[in-house]
Amino acid sequence: MAEIAPFSCFRPARALVNRFVQKPSDFPPEQRDHLEKLLNKSVYSISQPDLFGKTFEDGKQKFSELFKNGFIFPELNKAFYIYQIEEAGQLTVGVVITQHINDFLNGTIKIHEKTRKTTRTYLRERFLQLRLNFTPIFSFYKNNTELTEKIHSWRTENPDLSFNTADGRKHSIWKLDQGHQIDTLVTAFEQIDAIYLADGHHRLNMFLEVCNELELPEAKRWVPNIIFPASDMKILAFARLIRDIPPMLMNDLSKLLAEKFDISEPTEETSAWAYDIYMNGSWKRYALLPELRKKYSDTGIAYLEALNTEVLESIFNIQDQRSDERILFFKDFKDKSELERSVNKTHSDLAIQLHPIDVHDIILAAETQLELPPKSSLFEPKPRAGVFITQI
Repeated sequence: MAEIAPFSCFRPARALVNRFVQKPSDFPPEQRDHLEKLLNKSVYSISQPDLFGKTFEDGKQKFSELFKNGFIFPELNKAFYIYQIEEAGQLTVGVVITQHINDFLNGTIKIHEKTRKTTRTYLRERFLQLRLNFTPIFSFYKNNTELTEKIHSWRTENPDLSFNTADGRKHSIWKLDQGHQIDTLVTAFEQIDAIYLADGHHRLNMFLEVCNELELPEAKRWVPNIIFPASDMKILAFARLIRDIPPMLMNDLSKLLAEKFDISEPTEETSAWAYDIYMNGSWKRYALLPELRKKYSDTGIAYLEALNTEVLESIFNIQDQRSDERILFFKDFKDKSELERSVNKTHSDLAIQLHPIDVHDIILAAETQLELPPKSSLFEPKPRAGVFITQI
């Protein structure tokens, strides 16, 4: 049984929303040295002022400035919202709610990834200093035709808010504040026994920690969540960057990998047991040898486990990806050339591109309480930060 409630929030003004929801990856790499100027009216100037060498105190002042100048306004009437993302003719339609933190404690919200201390520390500081939440956690439910059709039926020709983003997506939002709409959703989610977290493991954990630290009453322990049906979920590839590899190990690396993998040129097609690795200026595909595959089950979870065991742990001695500073996680890359640039920019020695795992693997991991390594999945399409800003 999921416990949900409508909520009040700050929202971007219709005429100014396109600037407010811009994010760093909207701009080509050659422009990203000028992010402070490009994003000075964006939610990121509030939520991540460190991108521009500034502090959360500066972010707090920026919030006041943008509020005063009409970029954001308070939506005091409590409501749910429909959030639709259109990309290349495909629609992803979900509902934005708040969910009580008890649903995380009692296992209704099911997680699948471990979190990193550095990210938790950063989010704790942001929550405590700004007392604002800028992005709902991002979840999905097992396909429920009746609920999905009801949500779709409430969309009208003219959404309350609509905007296009640089990645070619159209975002549309409808407000649901009628009593029958609220009652229908509350009742429907009471019949759902599992909400699967797609993105927001760090935010959810730190929201709970900050609630406890501030001794907030139960009435304030509601976390924003945008929930889609599982059928709308798309999982993209993630990558790992490895740096500070000792020169002697780097010299022996090709030999060590050849003992465990068949090596070939990469293609556009993915392979169940293959990883594309960029090092020494070129890409190669490394397919785990058949005799080693026998150690693992035939699932996406095993694909991640094999990388950890056969490469990260046994070759690089990276035992804990949550804290080891030699491993970096990379997302939002459009092609391999972006990964190549990231290797150079971060002074890394190599990049490992993983193929996406399946949504059913995520459900399996969540239901068996198997926590995958950090950044094992990248769900798309995501809602934009700043569309719903809630107070803590």
